[in-house]
Amino acid sequence: MYFGSKSAILACLAMVGVAGAYERVTHQDMSEQAFLESRVSSYVAQQLQLDVNSDFEGSTSAATKRQRLVNWLREGAWDEDDTLSKTFARYRNHFYNPLDGSGLHGNGLLSLCGGVLPCRPSPAWGLEFQPITDQDYSWEDARQYFFESFTGDTPSAREHGLAGTFYALGHVIHLIQDMAQPQHTRNDAHGPGPLGGTSLYEAYTADARGHGADPLPYGGYDPVYRDADVTTFTEPLDFWHRVGGKGMADYSNRGFVSARTNFRATATSPVLGGVADILSAPGFPHPDNSGAHIEQRPIEDLVPGTTLTGDVDFIVTPITDAYTNTTQTSRTSTYSIFDPDLAAYNLVVTALTNSGATYQTRAVFTLNHFNFESAWPLLIPRAVGYSAGLINYFFRGSFSVEEVNYRAKLYRIVNHTPEPMNGTFQLYGEDAAGTRQPVDVPQTIPVPANGDAPFYFTYSDDPSVSDYVLVFHGRLGDEPDAVVGTKLHVESVPIVYIFGFSAGSAIDFQGDLESYQWDVDCWHEFNYPSCCTILTTGPLTLSGQSGGLAGGGGFISGLVFTVSNMFSSECTLSLSVRDSHGHLGWAFLECALPVGRAVSPGRPHGRRHGDRAHLPHPWGTGEVRASV
Repeated sequence: MYFGSKSAILACLAMVGVAGAYERVTHQDMSEQAFLESRVSSYVAQQLQLDVNSDFEGSTSAATKRQRLVNWLREGAWDEDDTLSKTFARYRNHFYNPLDGSGLHGNGLLSLCGGVLPCRPSPAWGLEFQPITDQDYSWEDARQYFFESFTGDTPSAREHGLAGTFYALGHVIHLIQDMAQPQHTRNDAHGPGPLGGTSLYEAYTADARGHGADPLPYGGYDPVYRDADVTTFTEPLDFWHRVGGKGMADYSNRGFVSARTNFRATATSPVLGGVADILSAPGFPHPDNSGAHIEQRPIEDLVPGTTLTGDVDFIVTPITDAYTNTTQTSRTSTYSIFDPDLAAYNLVVTALTNSGATYQTRAVFTLNHFNFESAWPLLIPRAVGYSAGLINYFFRGSFSVEEVNYRAKLYRIVNHTPEPMNGTFQLYGEDAAGTRQPVDVPQTIPVPANGDAPFYFTYSDDPSVSDYVLVFHGRLGDEPDAVVGTKLHVESVPIVYIFGFSAGSAIDFQGDLESYQWDVDCWHEFNYPSCCTILTTGPLTLSGQSGGLAGGGGFISGLVFTVSNMFSSECTLSLSVRDSHGHLGWAFLECALPVGRAVSPGRPHGRRHGDRAHLPHPWGTGEVRASV
């Protein structure tokens, strides 16, 4: 191919600029799209019982402010590319080769990586497998902030915890998004100064979105962790690298070339004769020439209005998504415009491999904005889909608490996830001022996947507490330090017992009994030989004695009464007890009082306020009978 002006076509195809990764605002927009495509809004509303659109106070190393959770996520995505923060040049830790697990190395960076400063693999940095002194916004940090969002003793502390959760997650999903930039998965250094210089891909991407409407295709790829699939990605590392090549890093490493890891040509070929002359980059077996073809396009079609003539040869390769098991194609590389000149003059150039070694060739491959635009629809939606999936994975935990036996304080924890829970459950009580304090000691309770387990509830000593939070901390499936919480509203209602006519008693778990009241209701019974038994509705209700109570339990003296009547009577004896918050508990005793019968042991019944189910008393059977 031949062009009339090499400088003009170079200006058309190449972009210049300085970038450390996808431009920071691009990361912000991808993160916001991931937030919207995830299920986090419903989680915040249903599980946390908060308004996702409210402002939450939080702090960064720079300032304390109030903003929506999505903006905390955006800010974290922005700050992960900080250069002069507590962690100098965080982006040195944004590289990961899934073929060998390495981070950034070589490429003339030995004075920085492994020398002056460590360059950690992206997942080691973002997930913090081992504590890192200068890392405050990892997955582990997000988990700790989330724990504090449940357990902070003041509303302000809990707000800061939730804001910190989303700020840290913004940092983490930034790293996932960088895995959708092939240079970050193929050890291709770029960035300011010693980090290797301009990334043409990132510079062009930033330049394109900076002119008018944003052309980047953010949507179109479902979150990889969602209700329809909660089994493929079982731990955070899977989103980077998954067995079978299903991670984000796997996809870009396998499917794309980069500036320093582009194709090579066979050394014996004076010009590119066909796809057979294309070799993969040293150390990166894919992409290769398998299934590839050459797409030749006139420059006039690619750049309308140009005065240039000639053809551009694109190397088109198939790219398989191992997660969706689908294959698409992309203009992976371009055959250099200089090659005809080299061939015409029989010149040989010295090319560099990604490791810095040299080799001789007559064919050079380049990347330009046509390659980048072909990659966008494949890489950017996946960056969003994997980010949204990781957000869903973080907030996947869900359980509820159901009452089993109120008098025994027995409840059950119901696990709504397909992963077993093995850890501690700690109950916190919240008073009217919003102060939360732990109640009793943590309980170690294993709960099977989609199953339930018993839990014994402990009431706060403070009678004003009726709002509680139960917090799980431990292993959820394959994740060792998961955090899940749920809110409860549990009111302590007096439990009442009647021991025949002789006595009664009451118990209140929060110790604020206030008063009691005995009552008797009776009906006359008339027998008509020609018909049936009729119960009167006459005014035969007798009010007995009442009195005061205090504390968490009390003995109540019995009620003595008689009904003077020539007919037998059906009576109900009831004892009601009230606490200082107006909660009412009561028990009743049904009895028949025929003429001339003596008192015998009875069978009391109990009922809790608001609960229409009878709670049988554990002692005694039969019925009470008394003289009239």
